[in-house]
Amino acid sequence: MAILIKNMDYYLHTNYNLPRTISGTVSPSVSDNAYNIVINGKLCREAQLHAFYHEIAHILCGHVDDPNVNMNDPAIEAEAEAAIPDAMNAVEPDAFCIT
Repeated sequence: MAILIKNMDYYLHTNYNLPRTISGTVSPSVSDNAYNIVINGKLCREAQLHAFYHEIAHILCGHVDDPNVNMNDPAIEAEAEAAIPDAMNAVEPDAFCIT
């Protein structure tokens, strides 16, 4: 499903094969100007929601589109965590609709 956030499209997916150590991932879509957000389906809803906002924060911080950004860098992860309030304001309250 595509979610419109700040005039960009995001596709939200659930993956039950991710290890529990990975809450979510985000990557550019190869077919259009969208992003693919994958949330770990093994997590409780609260943890999934946190992962969703964390991945939106990576996009808002410009991490996903910068090839020089190492997404495993603790500073990058901390920056995304700090931007979660901005991510929460960037999406509609019902944008996260994984059931």
